[in-house]
Amino acid sequence: MRKPVKVSVSLCVAAVALAAAALTGPPKGTVEWHKREYLAAQKHLDGETFVDQCKRCFSINQSVMDLGELTPRRLKAFAAKESRHKALVDMGYLSECCIFVKDGNVEAVVRAFQNENNCHPFVRGGGQTNCVRIWVPVGEILTVSNLIRRIEERLLRESGKLN
Repeated sequence: MRKPVKVSVSLCVAAVALAAAALTGPPKGTVEWHKREYLAAQKHLDGETFVDQCKRCFSINQSVMDLGELTPRRLKAFAAKESRHKALVDMGYLSECCIFVKDGNVEAVVRAFQNENNCHPFVRGGGQTNCVRIWVPVGEILTVSNLIRRIEERLLRESGKLN
C-alpha cells in the first residue's frame, strides 16, 4: 500500500477506536460509573441539563424553572445522587472529614465554601454545632481542609474578630 493510504486507514481505525471508547463508558458498578451517575444526578438537581437549559432559554416567564419544586423526577434524581454518594463512600473513593470552626458560624463557612469556584464537584459540606463535615475524595482531604481554613480566616477578618 502507498503511504497516504496507510496513514488514512490508520487514522480511520484510531477514530473508530476513540468513538467506541467514548460511547461505551465505564462498566456498571465501578467507581467511575458511580462518579458519572453522581455528577449526572447533581446536574439534574441543579437544573443544568440540556432540557433545563432549553426550558430557561425559550421560557418567557423565568420562574418556570423552580429548583425548589419537588417533582417526581427531582425526587428520583435526589435518591440516585444519595445512592451513588453512599456507594462512593463504601468503595473508599470518598472520605468523611470533620473540621472544627473557631467562631461557630458553620453556616457562613459552608455557604462561602460552596460558592468558591475551585470547589471539587464531589465535596459536600454539612454543618453541626461547631463542625464543618465534608465528604471529599481521599487524595484531596488536605487541599479542601486548607481551603476551609482560609475561608474561615477570611470570614473572621471581615467580621473584625481576627486581629
